[in-house]
Amino acid sequence: MIILFTGKRGTGKTLALTQQVVSHLDKGRTVYVNYKVNHESPLLYTLANEEKLSHFLRADVMGTLALDMAETYLAPRRNPKNELAQDLVNWSQDNILYLSAQSVMIPQITKHCDMIIECLYNSRQDLVNCTQTFDASKFFNSYDTLEILKRN
Repeated sequence: MIILFTGKRGTGKTLALTQQVVSHLDKGRTVYVNYKVNHESPLLYTLANEEKLSHFLRADVMGTLALDMAETYLAPRRNPKNELAQDLVNWSQDNILYLSAQSVMIPQITKHCDMIIECLYNSRQDLVNCTQTFDASKFFNSYDTLEILKRN
C-alpha cells in the first residue's frame, strides 16, 4: 500500500507523515524513516541515505516505511532509470509505504498510490490533512511534530 502526502512547503506533510509513524509505533509495528522522529521506541529505525534505503528495499524486510521529501530520492534527473521507484513499488506490495512530496511529479510511484492526500491551509489558517484539523498557530517548528501530536 502506498499513501502519498503532497502539498506546498509548510503545509504539514511531515506532520501528517509523522502522525502515521507514531500511530504505527504505538500499535507495536516496526517503522523505518528517513528523517528524525522524536519517539523512544525500539521499533523505530532511521535510514540515513539513499544507499541504505536501496539496500533496505532489497533485503526483504517487513514493516512500515515513511519517506519525507521523497522527490529528493525519486526525481527523474537524480534517478534516471527509476530503479529506486520500482524497488519501492515492489516493496509496498507486502508492506505500507508513506511518502511526502511537494509535487506529484513521480509517475512511476503515483500511478501505484492507493491514496494521494493534499495538505492545505484554508482561509482560517487551520491545517487540513487526511484525518484531523490542527491549529497552525501551534507550529513552532515544522519538524518537531511529535510534541504537536501529543497536544492534540
